[in-house]
Amino acid sequence: MLMCRNAGRSGGLCFRRIELPRWGMPGAASLFLCLTLLVSTLGCSAGSDEPSRYPISGMVTFQGQPIPAGEIFFQPDADAGNTGPASNADILDSRYSLPEQFGVLGGPYIVRITGYSNSAGSEAGPLTLRGAPMFPDYVTKINVVGAKVIELDIDVPAVETK
Repeated sequence: MLMCRNAGRSGGLCFRRIELPRWGMPGAASLFLCLTLLVSTLGCSAGSDEPSRYPISGMVTFQGQPIPAGEIFFQPDADAGNTGPASNADILDSRYSLPEQFGVLGGPYIVRITGYSNSAGSEAGPLTLRGAPMFPDYVTKINVVGAKVIELDIDVPAVETK
């Protein structure tokens, strides 16, 4: 269908109206279903090669006293044959928790803990938001054996001075 505007005047505008096919409900539903199946199939196959992770949580203390704030890092011990992703969690009021999707794999790990004197940072000034370090980084080794939930409590011992 040809449509013109101001056809009687010079410089009038004419254009042809093109009818596009319309998707009926059955066609739109079929397209939506196909796209949904494609996306869900790709999503399911992407994570199937990942090994199972285990949730891990616990309490960290320093000489038996609570740690107000800090971090705990779980690094697979490559020297002992464990490779894979590392995990870390914040420590708040001596507690940490890693859910299954961010948890640890089985095997030997090197655990590194940092602890800070407070969670507000008022003692150390504006550059250190978590306060002053309570101790030098503490490093220990663990062996993770699969379980539904792993509860790991660690007491950081006193630092030996020389």
